[in-house]
Amino acid sequence: MFRELRSRLSLLIHGNNHTKGELGRRYTGAQRVFLLRQAIQRIERLESRSGLAVSRAMVPPHGACSEEMLAALPICGFEAACISHGSLRAHNKSAAWAKTLGYRPYEIVRGCPVLPRWGFSGDVKNAILLAAYLKQAIILRGHHQDLKDGPKVLDDLAGFVNGLGSVKWMNMTDLVRSRCLGKSAQSQQIVEDNGSIMKPSSGDVATLEAAGGARFEVTANQSGGIMPRLLADTSVSFIRRLLTEGRDRLSLVR
Repeated sequence: MFRELRSRLSLLIHGNNHTKGELGRRYTGAQRVFLLRQAIQRIERLESRSGLAVSRAMVPPHGACSEEMLAALPICGFEAACISHGSLRAHNKSAAWAKTLGYRPYEIVRGCPVLPRWGFSGDVKNAILLAAYLKQAIILRGHHQDLKDGPKVLDDLAGFVNGLGSVKWMNMTDLVRSRCLGKSAQSQQIVEDNGSIMKPSSGDVATLEAAGGARFEVTANQSGGIMPRLLADTSVSFIRRLLTEGRDRLSLVR
């Protein structure tokens, strides 16, 4: 189902170990990078085995995510986070930006796009109407127990959303890239050192290195455009830093 309906259905990343408050704890910089890149590596193995595509959007376990963790997400290969306004505020109470949450189509916290979400249990229709008025993506979340009476609640909410007017359903990757990153596969180009524009064929994949050593994987689509994806840092300096701070990481495992 997820392979066949990938234009509308999404798989996201829900933490790394899914421990309570996992992304809201105090870590060193190296510990944050280790945790997030381990999550990416696990998802890459899942994708390789299953043939599925997983959006590089982080949904923190229990909604807990610190400002420092949000800053680390783009560095480690994530494109966005999806967190309710209430959870984002509750775990960053002293941050000045937390006072104005909820008024913009999406938030940018320390360089990380953050899309809001709302629980669909109970009466969520007012939240949907307000989100539509503020031009926010309408992302509803629930758990298995919310479907104890069957999936009718999903049909009802989808019908309500569709009744708002011109509605476009899309997966999280397309949603983030079109709304938050301001880019589409058709708008990206690869310019060589001599100024010429590369014209890759559909399906071609290449790895490029940008200034500062950042490495990107780019994939060509049928229209000739490309979409970049930040790759994990595998440099010697990065590995050395992880090894020297290994004791800190081990102290997190209980």
